[in-house]
Parts: sequence; C-alpha cells; structure tokens
Amino acid sequence: MPKRARRLGERRPGKSPTGRVRVAVRKSAAKRGYDRNWRRERRAFLAENPYCAEHLRRGKIRLAQCVDHIIPHRGNKRLFWNRRNWQSLCNSCHSKKTLNERWESPDDVTSYEGAAVAPERSNQPKAEARQRKPRVGK
Repeated sequence: MPKRARRLGERRPGKSPTGRVRVAVRKSAAKRGYDRNWRRERRAFLAENPYCAEHLRRGKIRLAQCVDHIIPHRGNKRLFWNRRNWQSLCNSCHSKKTLNERWESPDDVTSYEGAAVAPERSNQPKAEARQRKPRVGK
C-alpha cells in the first residue's frame, strides 16, 4: 500500500526538515522553561536594558529584542533564572552567539559557581579551522 504524502510543513519525529536524523528531538519552549513567567521577566529585563549589549561593547547603539543567557543554562533552573547571567541582544547578535555555542560540545560548561569552567581540550579543532573552504568561481 502506498504511503500518504506528507502535508506542507509536516515533519517526521526525530527527523530534521532536510530528512537527516536528529540525535534527540528538542523539547518545546514551554517545557524548556520559556513560559508565562519567563515572558514577564523578559519584558521587564528588556525595559531595564533596552540596548544590545554586543553593540554597546563596540560603541554602537541598537535596540535589543532578545534576552540571552550568557552562560547556556542547559536545563539548570538556577542558572536559567539568574539575572546576572542575562544580557539584552538584538536578533542578529543573538543568532551569531547561538550558532557559535552550537559548535561547542554540551560538556563545555561543566559547573557554575558564578563563572564557566571549560575543560582543557588541546586536541579539539580551533574555531578558525572550522570555517568553510572558499568556493572556486565559475
């Protein structure tokens, strides 16, 4: 019997939109802690800190749309709600930071007592080595 065609936007569990198998299916935003309480605190934090922290470091001013966890909380509720671990970022800076964090392995932040502790890894490739190779022109 033929299989039913998938509807537009329908995904198979455990598969990415491109069809590649994922290691784990990501929990919903609410299950990861981004619920009504988070939205309220996020709004208040953005009202107190309306500018992108990354742009301010560069001497520029840009409005922030996101509240970012400086040290990824990875499910740690204490780290999730620690306001000293929050920073306001614009969407582009938040996307760049998140992409860079995903290149790193999940065990990079091993403990939290006010600062990140990264294990020594001399055999890991550097960020510069992971850059794409230049394309040859046509």
